[in-house]
Amino acid sequence: MKKKKHWGFFAGLCGVFAFYLTVAFVALGLILGRIEAETNGQANLFGTWWQVAIFVLDLLCVLGMAAFIVLSVLSRKRMAKVNGGDVMEVADEKAV
Repeated sequence: MKKKKHWGFFAGLCGVFAFYLTVAFVALGLILGRIEAETNGQANLFGTWWQVAIFVLDLLCVLGMAAFIVLSVLSRKRMAKVNGGDVMEVADEKAV
């Protein structure tokens, strides 16, 4: 019998990273906006490599979260189909 992969855990992990990376990206935009206003200079969100890295990691985490949610739903449906459509039995297996 195959070991069941816990896709929901990975979806949650990606969700947490996506949340904090999104907060960092928004805060970065606010801070750069204030710096630009005070110095009459020019600042944008994609000016350096680490700003681009935050944005790319944020996108990857959001896409990963969506993919893991889909895999979790498909896994639950597959387990329910194997168990004769009894979804509660799948939930009971998680408790054990």
